Amino acid sequence: MAFSTIHKVDRVRHLSKKVNLTPANIIVGSTESTTNQAITILQQDLCLDGGCLQCITCTQITNTRQHHALFWLSPERRYTKDHITEIRRHVSFERTSRDDFYIILQHAERLSPVCCNALLKLLEEPPPRYHFYLLTTKLKPLLATLRSRCNILYLNAESDVDHEELIEFMTHKKPCTPHQFARFLTEQTPPNQDASSILASISTAWAEQHQNALRHNQYDHAQQIKKILTIINQHTLLLPMPGSDKLFWRNLFLQINQKNIF
Repeated sequence: MAFSTIHKVDRVRHLSKKVNLTPANIIVGSTESTTNQAITILQQDLCLDGGCLQCITCTQITNTRQHHALFWLSPERRYTKDHITEIRRHVSFERTSRDDFYIILQHAERLSPVCCNALLKLLEEPPPRYHFYLLTTKLKPLLATLRSRCNILYLNAESDVDHEELIEFMTHKKPCTPHQFARFLTEQTPPNQDASSILASISTAWAEQHQNALRHNQYDHAQQIKKILTIINQHTLLLPMPGSDKLFWRNLFLQINQKNIF
C-alpha cells in the first residue's frame, strides 16, 4: 500500500515543478484556490510554452476546462457509478511516452464511500502517463484508504483543514465525548501555524457566550465561562511545537470540559 505525503503550499504556484508529485494527488483548500491550482498545473504541463496564459491551450483550460488530454469532472451533487465508469473508460487507452492525460475530480468531498473504494486500485497503480488530481474543501470525507494512496497538498492561502468542527467541539456547540474527540484528531489535526487563529475563534465564541450569560443574569454560568477563557488565554502562550498538535488540542479539550468548570 502506498502512503500519503503531505506538502504545504504558501500560495498558488506551479507545483508540478516544485514538488515531486505522484500520479495521484489531493489538493485541499477553497473551491476557488484548488481550481486555480489545478488550472495552473494543467497549463504548465500542457502548454508548449509552460503556461503562457495566452495560447489556445491555456485559454481552453481556463474558460472551458477542456483539452484532448484532460477529463474534468465537477458534479452538482454526489459522484455516481456512472462517473467512475467514465473515468475507467478514459484510462483504458494506452498513452505514449509524451502523451500524458489528466483527470480532475472537483468537489472530491462528494465522493461516496462506494465511489472511493472503486477508485482505490486506480489511484494506487494508475496506468502509465495518467495523472489524478482530487480537489476538495475538506479532507475528512475522503476514506483514509483513499487518502493513503495520494500526495496531499494544502493551500495555505486558505484554511488547511475543516476548523469549523474543531471550534464547535471546543465551544460545546457540538456535543462530543473525549473518545469522539480523540478519533476526530486522528482523522484530522490542525497544522501548527493555524493554532493561534483557531484559538482566537474559540475565544471569541466563548466571549460571546459570556456576554449572553451576563445579559440574562446567569452570573454563575458567566463565571464558569470566564474560567474557560483563562484556560484558552494560557494556551495562546504555549502554542504547539511541531509534532505535538494532537496532544495540545486534546489537553485543551479536556481542560475545557473538566468537572470543576461545568
